Amino acid sequence: MDETRFLRGVQITNRQGIAEFATLYPGWYAGRTIHIHLKVHVGGSAAAERYAGGHVSHTGQLFLPEDITEQIAKMEPYLKHSNVHRTLHSEDNIFRQQGGAQSMMTLERLQKGFNTGGFVADVVLAVNPEATPNRF
Repeated sequence: MDETRFLRGVQITNRQGIAEFATLYPGWYAGRTIHIHLKVHVGGSAAAERYAGGHVSHTGQLFLPEDITEQIAKMEPYLKHSNVHRTLHSEDNIFRQQGGAQSMMTLERLQKGFNTGGFVADVVLAVNPEATPNRF
């Protein structure tokens, strides 16, 4: 495993602009609410596990519902990190200032009534392919 690329990667969309991937429920660190980063590149090409060319048309974050995150935090392996304060949406300046509520994922349990079976999230992301946002 490459320690510098943990849970990072490139996912190419199909002709309809759809990408599918599997991941795990993210952990947390002090000062930020649980989130998943995303960056949309347009106009490049993929080869040998690398994406090159084109430009970035969107950089953002997706957020997970607090009620489900609270339940997940009581399960292993997340329970082992209970000594680190889990920052709530209401405590995260980035979430509050950058419209985090509009970037909230809706999760559906794969096993009705049980979190241990996993979740499915469908995210619709409209991106202007001509946009070139400021880097921060």
